[in-house]
Amino acid sequence: MIPDAAALLLALAGTVCGVGTLLAMRRFSDQRAVRSAKARVRAHLYEMRLFGDDPVLALRAQKKLLLWNLRYARLALLPAAIVAVPAILVMSQLEAVYGSEPLMPGETAIVTVQLKSGAQPGAADLTAPPGFTVETPPVRIADLRQVCWRIRARGNSDGELRFRTAGESLHRAIHAGPGLRYVTPECSSAPLASIWYGCALESDSVKSIAVAYRTRKISLFGFSAHWLVWFPVFWLAAMLLLRRRFGVTL
Repeated sequence: MIPDAAALLLALAGTVCGVGTLLAMRRFSDQRAVRSAKARVRAHLYEMRLFGDDPVLALRAQKKLLLWNLRYARLALLPAAIVAVPAILVMSQLEAVYGSEPLMPGETAIVTVQLKSGAQPGAADLTAPPGFTVETPPVRIADLRQVCWRIRARGNSDGELRFRTAGESLHRAIHAGPGLRYVTPECSSAPLASIWYGCALESDSVKSIAVAYRTRKISLFGFSAHWLVWFPVFWLAAMLLLRRRFGVTL
């Protein structure tokens, strides 16, 4: 089975992150100390096996093994911290591309407007773009400060939902049809929402507008799984396969 385009692009993203991690480790870690710590860890593992019938020597080897493992972790801490920030940003964007499926023609989804604390559901209206239909009147859930509608995709289309309430008019993207899209289930007014959610609102009363898309599965060699399963596999595989080329000890 030939991997689909989504899997190939995800593999490329994982490879790029793996190469970036190797470069960070080569630049910001003491590779000589890492090699020494790994050698010590192996030596104490052999020592535990060799003196397994001597409790005193075995406990001493376990203590040394723990200490060298901690030292190895400390040596990896700085490059890991440096890689963490861009990795989180990359993964938040990958989630918008790979995390959710656009609606298919004829498929329905629930649109939920979550109001901020202190706001109560009042007069509200949701308008769908061409290619979509709002099938229900607003359902208000006062205890949860939510207003919900059911929408249906009539064909392959992209557009914007428009939510109107007293004093405000907000909009967010909606997608239908096959293929990769930048699909964001939740559009939020929280700080840095454009980074964490891929979609931001500016509102005094609305906390978020969410569309209940289906979760996307990535198919590779006959197996289907969430992208967060495949992505670390590609990332780790790139590091293991390229570590010698970059002169990095893991």
